[in-house]
Order: sequence, then structure tokens, then C-alpha cells
Amino acid sequence: MTIYTQNPTGGRSVKIFKTEDRLCSNKEHWYHDSDSEAKFRQNLQRTPSDWKYRTETITYKNNSLGYRTKEFNKINWKKSIVVLGCSLVYGVGVSEEDTIANQLSEITGHYVVNMGVSGSSGQFAVHNLACLLEHYKPKAIAIGWADSSRVPLYLKDRTIHCGSWRDDPAGLGLAMRCYDWHSQSVLQLQQLIARQMGMTADFTLFKSVEKIMDVPYCPIIDHGRDLSHGGVKTYNNVATCIAEQLSL
Repeated sequence: MTIYTQNPTGGRSVKIFKTEDRLCSNKEHWYHDSDSEAKFRQNLQRTPSDWKYRTETITYKNNSLGYRTKEFNKINWKKSIVVLGCSLVYGVGVSEEDTIANQLSEITGHYVVNMGVSGSSGQFAVHNLACLLEHYKPKAIAIGWADSSRVPLYLKDRTIHCGSWRDDPAGLGLAMRCYDWHSQSVLQLQQLIARQMGMTADFTLFKSVEKIMDVPYCPIIDHGRDLSHGGVKTYNNVATCIAEQLSL
């Protein structure tokens, strides 16, 4: 959901974007999104005996706004890099130290703010960036573009991230999948807007996006614990790709 504050004219000013309430906790969780306990047990049956996640523990810990990073008021934004995107940026299926954000931090020596949100779209990333820039001025900004068919449905109390896995009540996700030219044009416009807002690097892990945008493509070459999202090597390649664009 979005947190609003009143502006002088009586309207609403966006303060910062908050994810689902159930994710806004400082408690550690063993599972998240597609990296569920049931999926983990299934994967134990289909992976070799030396599979790293048989012995490696993964926990997820979010700040009070639902992001896998520090509380915003504890971040030195002027010296930090922000990475926005979907579950691939969030790091579903990998430990925090193996996420794109943490590996980019290791490469650059700067703290990296992980603003990945599972199931989210390019529109949501740009919206989040706009909200963020009202309050903070990060050193650099990177966006990971998801498939063009994704779109957010903004409701009063929450945001539904629409994609091929979910048909929303308004039919927005279905429309985006049915009208390719429209969804692709929207994503291209979002990239242009992001550049004008100060985006200094971008990338995609979706082959479909590489075909319609001028953006570096980083293919998934290994997998995390859920066996569907990227793994350590994939995210190291992404972090390196971002670092090369930033030239810090």
C-alpha cells in the first residue's frame, strides 16, 4: 500500500511506497514467495546429495516497509546505491549475502539498498523511484526490468501485482498480455522516464525484455533454493553488469 501525507492544497502527496503488511516485519522468516517450505521439500527429492541448500540455511528479514534492507532512516543515502526490481532483485531463493544488492556492495564498496518487490513490474519500480526521490538522494540508481506484461493494480488498501500467474479482478494483467504492442510501449516509456529521473544503470534477466529495449541482458545460469529464481552466479553477473555501468 502507499502511505500518504496531506499537501498544502488539501490533496494527497505520496510519502513512500509500502509493500504488503505481512512482509513489513523485522522478524526473520525461513521462507518467502515461491521459496516455500513445500517447494523446498519437493526440491530435496529432485536434487543431488551435494545440493548446497541441503545444509545452507536461508532467512528473509525485511524492514518496516517490507524491503530486504535496513530501515530507511538508518541509511546514508548520499553514499548508497539503490537497486529496484522484482523478486529477482529481492533475492527469492538465496541468502541476503548472495543477493544482487549485497554482491554489488562487495564490488563497489558502497551500501546497496535492496528495493526488490516480488511480482512487481517496471511501472511499480518507477513509481517507487519517484516516491523515494521525494525524500532521499542516493549516489546511484539501478533498475532491473521485468517482463512487459506485468502491471500493478492500485487499490485503496493494497497493490496487486498482475502477471501470468494471476488474473486480477480488473483484467489489467490479461489486457497487458493480450496487447503486446501496448505493454512493450509502456515499458519503453518507463525506461525513458527512469533515465530522466536519474537512473544510472539498468539490466534485465528476461529475454523478452532484451528484444524490445536497449538494456543489458543477464541470463539466469543457476538457481536459488526454489529452483526457479536466479542463483549466486547469476546475481554476481548482474552485480558486475551494474558496477560496470556505474564506473564508481
